[in-house]
Amino acid sequence: VGMTATDTSTTYVATSALMLLALLWVSAVDAGELHRWVDESGEVHYTDAPPPESARSVDPDRAQEEEDAAARERDEAAAAESAEQARRDRVLWESYSSVADIERTRDRRLEAVDGEIGLAEHRVGRARERTERYERLLADLPEDNENRDAMQRQRAAARERLERRRDELERIQARRVRMEARFAREIERFRELAADREE
Repeated sequence: VGMTATDTSTTYVATSALMLLALLWVSAVDAGELHRWVDESGEVHYTDAPPPESARSVDPDRAQEEEDAAARERDEAAAAESAEQARRDRVLWESYSSVADIERTRDRRLEAVDGEIGLAEHRVGRARERTERYERLLADLPEDNENRDAMQRQRAAARERLERRRDELERIQARRVRMEARFAREIERFRELAADREE
């Protein structure tokens, strides 16, 4: 179906009107001030409308300097981490000859810690027995007995000792868990280093 002269004229007018509106909008934006500001999370925004009151304005040069400084800090941190990893790898490779060597060292150290745990458990048991003994004595002691106050103080001291012994045991157990995890990481890393050297 062909277009009539009226249809062509209408299309031309509509297109021209749209183009005019677009040009007016661009001109309005160009005429306005471009605002650069930072929100509460530190993100930089560019808008033609004034920033909200909670925002802080940013000097473009200073903002670029801050972004560059942050990028340098990230690069330096990554380089430091890479250097530290290389140092750890060198120490690991020079300290052990094989995975079996690491496992033997792990087993010896874990055995020593297990001995500490056994001793700490024994101390907890003795402290618990002493606390329970004071509990029984106080339960049988009449309320008006002249030794009751002294016995209560001794019971309180025994309870404190028991808590210290329990805390000591938990610290040693936690150290064993950390040690085991560290050796597991070292074994995994040693295998990676060995595989890289074989390639």
